[in-house]
Amino acid sequence: MVEFREQCRRARVPFFFKQWGGRNKKKAERLLEGRTWDEMHELARS
Repeated sequence: MVEFREQCRRARVPFFFKQWGGRNKKKAERLLEGRTWDEMHELARS
């Protein structure tokens, strides 16, 4: 997952990490390397 985030960074694409997978998703954390990643694209204004 970290490599994918780095690819996004190099391509200047926002990275949003929702959660780790697994059977019990409510217990899965959203932390990746000690922080949450909530970057989003800006919406185009018309």
